[in-house]
Amino acid sequence: MIEDIRSYDLNESLKVRLIRSEKFKTNLMGLFLQRPLTEKEASMLALISRLIKRGTKKYPGSKRFNDRLEELYGAVFSADVTKYGESLALQVKIQVPNPLYVADKAVFREALTFLSESVFELQTEGEGFEPEAFEQERENLIQEIHSRINDKMTYAVERCIEAMCQDEPFSIHQYGSVAVIGELDNQEVYRYYQEILGASPMSLIAIGDFEWPPTQSLIREIFGGRGAYAVPLSEGQRQEVPAGDLRTVKEKLKVNQGKLTLGYRTGIRYDHPLYEASVLFSTILGGGGNSKLFQNIREKESLCYYIFSKVEKFKAIMIISSGIDSRDYQKTLDLTLEEVEKMKRGEFSEEDLDTAKEIIIASVRSLSDYPNSFLNYYFSRELTGRKYDEEEIIQEVMAVTREEVMAAGGHYELDTIHFIEGESDHEN
Repeated sequence: MIEDIRSYDLNESLKVRLIRSEKFKTNLMGLFLQRPLTEKEASMLALISRLIKRGTKKYPGSKRFNDRLEELYGAVFSADVTKYGESLALQVKIQVPNPLYVADKAVFREALTFLSESVFELQTEGEGFEPEAFEQERENLIQEIHSRINDKMTYAVERCIEAMCQDEPFSIHQYGSVAVIGELDNQEVYRYYQEILGASPMSLIAIGDFEWPPTQSLIREIFGGRGAYAVPLSEGQRQEVPAGDLRTVKEKLKVNQGKLTLGYRTGIRYDHPLYEASVLFSTILGGGGNSKLFQNIREKESLCYYIFSKVEKFKAIMIISSGIDSRDYQKTLDLTLEEVEKMKRGEFSEEDLDTAKEIIIASVRSLSDYPNSFLNYYFSRELTGRKYDEEEIIQEVMAVTREEVMAAGGHYELDTIHFIEGESDHEN
């Protein structure tokens, strides 16, 4: 349970959000740095997120870096890049025991200091990063992008989005592209790193059992001089694109299970009056074991290994993803389209609507049980400009009517059909 949230701006660019909860025996701190989504920026930011874990000025090299984490009671550390609509966020986090439960009462201070150094004081050599680390992490990132094909379900969704949004920033992968990464120059990336530290909005979000005045003073001491000249940025480039002529894209890969993905334009983002209704539309349609797609296509017709739908709140699209035998492509497609049209016509019950509301509310209530998930969700709420209030969020969901769900569905237009053709009946 969240007891209280304190919000303030440390300086022009750095927002601080302290979330107090007594239920955890750890403190989790995350620094989120926002950038617009372009192929070049995504490529450079992803590479920097890997270099962060290769050492700081005080703890150079992977071994000394990780040894320091061990000294902090085996602190959990992560650095990655996430896409939020048409913007990016570098997320750097550290989780340590609450000082109440360990001998070293300065562990929270030490962890915050380490977090600050890991972002603002990377190990460098001359006018660039340490050359061996740069080359290794660039190659590792290229291999990681190549390997995304190994997760066929996620890969199929990403390929559908790339086709659907091919002329929009949203089509860009959060790690950029192999072509751009392969051409990156050490000094160029280092200059970019220096630039974004002084010109990017940042949020420091922490969740744990804090005492307010000492924690606020500590953060001011450690982060007070960081990044004070940010250029305002909320979501980067915002592009609202209506559905165009229906396109069908088919690929052949050496996979054992076909992947059918449908991309719908909804015109409903988080700031639309029908956003909650749109989420409920998708939940009734394909949001779990009680959904229409699961019950009627997977269970009744036995056509899918899996099938689900999800909405992208920052981009006003809905994706339907399924794994099928390739020979069942047309039948599965026809039945999926039929289920969407039934939903639009209001062929769902009050019980269906109530069940969907229960699913969403349970998800909202469970967020505070998982510090990392809560931090990510809280940051996404910050991007939308909507404050976190659990009861208010639940009331908004509960207030949605059947007519509003139908009205939301009326905005849905099929834009792209993407199919990866498989070779046999069962996935390895």
